[in-house]
Amino acid sequence: MIYSWIYPKRGTADVFDQNNVGQYFTYDKNLTPDVLGIPAGNRIQRKFRVKGDMEYLKSTASDITWRGNTDVYTGGGEQFYIPDAKGMTNLELIE
Repeated sequence: MIYSWIYPKRGTADVFDQNNVGQYFTYDKNLTPDVLGIPAGNRIQRKFRVKGDMEYLKSTASDITWRGNTDVYTGGGEQFYIPDAKGMTNLELIE
């Protein structure tokens, strides 16, 4: 299983209706958005099952200050980037 912190809606549409859940994931469900280098905002954690082989880039999130924001997100969490995740063809939403 893999996990992602996503915004439940983009504009007025549900992200799952748009097949747009982002491209950054983690194996560790206990990692919070700040250690993954992203602002929490109104994000929710979702759990996915990978249905087939997928290429990904594994990395450790670095400290970051997002443009227009003075908060520093500490990073340090292991994450991976899946370029083909946007279409959700190989991902199944579990919860």
